[in-house]
Amino acid sequence: MNRNLFAIVLVGVAFALIFSANRIQSQIEIFVIRKLAEKEPNSGLVDKSGYYSQIIMYLVCNVSTFFVPPLIKRIGNKWSQVIGSISFVCFMLTFLQLNATLLYAASAFLGIGGAILWIANAAYVVEFSSKDELSRNTAILWGMLQTSFISGGVFLLFVTNKGDITDSYKFLYTIFSCVVGLGVMVLAALPSKPMNKEIDANSNGNISEQIEKAGKAQSDSSKSDISSIREEFLSLFRMMKEPIILILMAVFIYAGFEASFYGSIYTLCVQSTLAISKPHPSIVAYISLGIGFGQICGCFTFGHLVKKIGLDKHKIIIVVILVQFSSYLMCILFIPARSTLSPTTDLGYFYASPFVITLIAFLLGFSDSGWQTQIYTALGEYFPQNSANAFAIFQFMKSNAASAALAFSSLTILPIQLAALTISGFIAAGCFIGCDIKYQRSNL
Repeated sequence: MNRNLFAIVLVGVAFALIFSANRIQSQIEIFVIRKLAEKEPNSGLVDKSGYYSQIIMYLVCNVSTFFVPPLIKRIGNKWSQVIGSISFVCFMLTFLQLNATLLYAASAFLGIGGAILWIANAAYVVEFSSKDELSRNTAILWGMLQTSFISGGVFLLFVTNKGDITDSYKFLYTIFSCVVGLGVMVLAALPSKPMNKEIDANSNGNISEQIEKAGKAQSDSSKSDISSIREEFLSLFRMMKEPIILILMAVFIYAGFEASFYGSIYTLCVQSTLAISKPHPSIVAYISLGIGFGQICGCFTFGHLVKKIGLDKHKIIIVVILVQFSSYLMCILFIPARSTLSPTTDLGYFYASPFVITLIAFLLGFSDSGWQTQIYTALGEYFPQNSANAFAIFQFMKSNAASAALAFSSLTILPIQLAALTISGFIAAGCFIGCDIKYQRSNL
């Protein structure tokens, strides 16, 4: 294994650790805070504080994406990831002495850190990958990341067998903090620059070159530094006006919609359906395991098998969207409409066994991995010399859409949300397919 590939694997290990904790906590956060609002009214928490926390996180992440590329240029991809991941530790620790003010402040800090972590990570992967390696490395990283659902689900299965989640939430968040801390240490051990990779003197947008220029610029005047930062912002806004980015905006928005659904809303709906959650207290663990296995199978399918049989990205998206729409239909059939609003004794059109709930989670995870791997690969191919800005725009639109989806979900019943997801999914698939076909024709 060469040094560059080893670096990608190390990133995968770090992200598997960080998100084995973060993804489980994001699945249970709204439910746990809803229960704590009842038990501890003096904390200032209210029934929808969990929603408010995630909305704040996404909104702050949105704003932060405009400032992240210049920061990454100054600090570097490696140390930007380290700094961003520290915010996850801080957020977990707030649950040891939780109140509304601390929760909202920590959510804002997590939004800043999340923007730094994801954009620096995307730029790091592009920096350590050749064009031929990008699809493979993206699939490796995404597949390792999704093992976080498996490890988190197994841990949660053990905990829920011992009693109610809310009775042991401090223990849970202590473990989460320690696991994320290990991930931070792995990121700190990453190599800063790729092996034997020449820096193209003509690629002004390449993040590696920007880092080198930033180092040379330390001896320049502060006026020159300010001018450089201003140019970074201007280049970001110029990219947002490019036709291909404007078309891909629909894809980025849908990525936020579907991520908020499978990451938070689906689990909340199942937990709120008392006919499912009461007799099956470990159902959240089954959901996490289902999503994790779906993500891993999706990464293997879209990252390896598809490459062998020669499917293009736009053909993959057709398969992905059909699978995703199947999972939405199953949600309508098996989950009660009002489960998004409050705990309910209602049932869906059909009884939902743990197997069905886990199968839906598997399909949601499988289809999400298809979207994410293809978006990452597409942006790396379309903008190899300006990847940091491209991923910043992606994260901005995705976070904005996710916060809107969470706000929408707290006010509307499940069928309306699924109808909105289906319509936006059709639009996103059409835009992605159109962009990919045009790109392939222009590079013949």
